[in-house]
Amino acid sequence: MITGVYSLLSLALFFFLPQSVIAQAYPKQAINLIIPLAPGDSTDVAGRTIGEGLAKLLKVPVVAVNRPGAGGTIGTDSAGKRPRMATRS
Repeated sequence: MITGVYSLLSLALFFFLPQSVIAQAYPKQAINLIIPLAPGDSTDVAGRTIGEGLAKLLKVPVVAVNRPGAGGTIGTDSAGKRPRMATRS
């Protein structure tokens, strides 16, 4: 009985919350797409093509950044050391 009341209450709160609370704009800033290979490579072209599509879909700029060297290790390392994007405002 009590669980049914809680379920009904949580369902009612879900439907009556304002849309601005449920759906927030994310991301709010430009996205850096790190490509760990040399510019002009087929992977670079594919990454830039994906970045263009992603920019149209998310309506934020996507910047392709090439970090070649050491078999992709430098690009992977720079991606791991970047500050994380805030998910909440």
